[in-house]
Amino acid sequence: MIEKKTLTKKPQQLIGIQYLRAIAVIFVVLDHATGMSRLPKYFGLNFKIFNNFFQAGAVGVDLFFVISGFIIVYASLNDITLTSTISFPVFFKQRFIRIIPFLWVCILATIILRLLGRGTFPFWDYLRSLTLFPVGEVEPRLVWTLRNEFLFYVLFGLFIIYWKNKWNWLILWFISPFIWYTVNLLHAVRIDVLKDLGNFLFNIHNVDFGIGVLIAIIYKKHLFPHKIKFNISFLVLLIICVPLLILAYNLGMENASNNFVQLFFCAIYSAMVVQIGIFIHTDSYQNYLNRIGIIIGNASYSIYLTHSAIMSALLGFLSKYYSNINSVLLLFLVASSSLIFGVLTYLFVEKPLINKIKSQI
Repeated sequence: MIEKKTLTKKPQQLIGIQYLRAIAVIFVVLDHATGMSRLPKYFGLNFKIFNNFFQAGAVGVDLFFVISGFIIVYASLNDITLTSTISFPVFFKQRFIRIIPFLWVCILATIILRLLGRGTFPFWDYLRSLTLFPVGEVEPRLVWTLRNEFLFYVLFGLFIIYWKNKWNWLILWFISPFIWYTVNLLHAVRIDVLKDLGNFLFNIHNVDFGIGVLIAIIYKKHLFPHKIKFNISFLVLLIICVPLLILAYNLGMENASNNFVQLFFCAIYSAMVVQIGIFIHTDSYQNYLNRIGIIIGNASYSIYLTHSAIMSALLGFLSKYYSNINSVLLLFLVASSSLIFGVLTYLFVEKPLINKIKSQI
């Protein structure tokens, strides 16, 4: 009985994972701040910030996906046995509540702003975003990551929870991008819709989820039970993540080419970072830097969904009235404003919304 209780206890929050969520979203914000500032309607292509180094922050998406793969196993399966702690309906309800309602709020808010500012909006692009439809363009464009994320939730829920540990099928999905890459090289699929569907189902980032799942299994099996203590743990993880950014830049990730070389090396380094993050803990939760890491980590979803709109508004204003602004100052203003707005949105919109929905269900 004691062993059973130990296996089914509720997972505790891993502070290092919260820090990594913060770092991942900071990387994405820096990427988009750099890229958006160079749009012709703002400061133009000749406007460079640190030689566009921070556009390699796109690697933050890979880090997010590895973390997601880890978290789903960590929160849903027992230690050692890897059997499910919850039913499929409960799992799906939890994932739906966590992702969809706030996504709808952000999309509807964006539609309203587009109507007020331009008088029109691309109806079908936003409808595909609201439904996470797997084929076709979406607006806001960052919703593409949530389509992949939710597909992972569905497949994990079906194969591992509903059909009881059908790991072979899930592993096949994790490695499917390599098979699909070969299919594309041979031009075996010529119908555009089928090709788009294949690009979604067998996306290159499936491997990220798989690596995260593997890390979680290692953790659940208690194969590496060590803890690493740092009082400035957020800063330590941030320093450890800097080489990931450098690696992504040197691999050309700022050009968003998404090739398998980038994926392999960035996914492997992300795995190492997540592995370290799992075992980092601290007694200094009131440390100023650690508190910032926790706050940004908690608000990472809000920051991710709102930062593009804030950047667009701020860049529009600055490019019109302060066109000679220093590039470093611009990056700081745009990135910090996006982070602050995202944190406020989390505190006053996302968190109360999710709590309200949970209390009603």
